[in-house]
Amino acid sequence: MTQAKLAQLGKELLDKVHPVYSQWFTSLIEPLTELKRQQLVNLLQKLRHHLTGVSANEPVLSVRAD
Repeated sequence: MTQAKLAQLGKELLDKVHPVYSQWFTSLIEPLTELKRQQLVNLLQKLRHHLTGVSANEPVLSVRAD
């Protein structure tokens, strides 16, 4: 895991943006049922797993012809 420290200006920006972002994100997921929320979490976990496994030389996006 990579950790980073925010400078004071970064902390101040985060303090301003975080409440607005939280409200926006909540408004997106609020209409979802618990099942749909869990499906979203599962999909995001799979995506995160895939992205952490992508090497620096491999493109993140690819198009497959099925």
